[in-house]
Amino acid sequence: MLLVETRGPQDNRSICALEPSGCTPLLSRASTRAARLGEQLLQDLQSGQCLQLWDDDLGALWACPMDKYIHQRWALVWLACLLFAAVLFLLLLLKKDHVKGWLRLLKEDVYSGAAARGRAALLLYSADDAGFERLVGTLASALCQLPLRVAVDLWSRRELSAQGSLAWFHAQRLQILQEGGVVILLFSPGAVALCQEWLQDGTSSTPGAHRPHDAFAASLSCVLPDFLQGRAPGRYIGAYFEGLLHPDAVPALFRAVPVLALPSQLPDFLRTLQGPGAARPGWLSNRAERVSRALQPALDSCLLPPGTQETGLEMAPEAGDRT
Repeated sequence: MLLVETRGPQDNRSICALEPSGCTPLLSRASTRAARLGEQLLQDLQSGQCLQLWDDDLGALWACPMDKYIHQRWALVWLACLLFAAVLFLLLLLKKDHVKGWLRLLKEDVYSGAAARGRAALLLYSADDAGFERLVGTLASALCQLPLRVAVDLWSRRELSAQGSLAWFHAQRLQILQEGGVVILLFSPGAVALCQEWLQDGTSSTPGAHRPHDAFAASLSCVLPDFLQGRAPGRYIGAYFEGLLHPDAVPALFRAVPVLALPSQLPDFLRTLQGPGAARPGWLSNRAERVSRALQPALDSCLLPPGTQETGLEMAPEAGDRT
């Protein structure tokens, strides 16, 4: 701080501090920093702590250090921060049960958010019958509630009609694999028959032999080369519904990737879907239980003998909304 000392007749002198607003008298009541520290600066000047820069008969110019006053101000700020931290810690101790519950919810949100930003999935299946399509729609809807991003031809009939099954599948597969996603092969008696037909003949069926919305038949021209050339691990996962298909019915070629039984192996299925950054086991178990509860009514309906009356079973609302 620069201090200007002005000398008058009869040894009268006045001292002011140079500030952007002008030269402020040290003992004034102005609201500037120099006025607030006026007495301390005057004591520093009288005790020889200030450096004289210029002197003559009319006055002098002094430079006084301000470091110690700045340090004192920051010390007060740190003291206030420590006091606030102590009060906050005390409140946390008094309400630790509420804090634990809040942290638990926060972890759930983090894990859910990681899943939402994680893998997308393309679900491929053979449309064996209306009951199996309803079961697939229930599975896809349940996976979306985890949340995961699921693409399935059951919800994309307009795009399939406009683009064709093969073009739609190639576009979905390319996008999902570029995002680090995974393709789910859902095996059923119809899917196994199509795979065996391809493996034996090496060519696809004639156009129109399958329903125009059947993306599984169209996808085999790309899926099988991935398996034959060793590109499937990490990109594909297989699954089948217990009671609808015997485990040994899945062709050996597809055993290069995990082929899991649903709903008994749902935790492993969800863990594989989420990839390397899978959530903790407790989180997966809870989600697997939810998916299992959603699947069971639709699966029971598929296991009913032919001609048995179904009651209280509807397609998952999410599937209907997206058709």
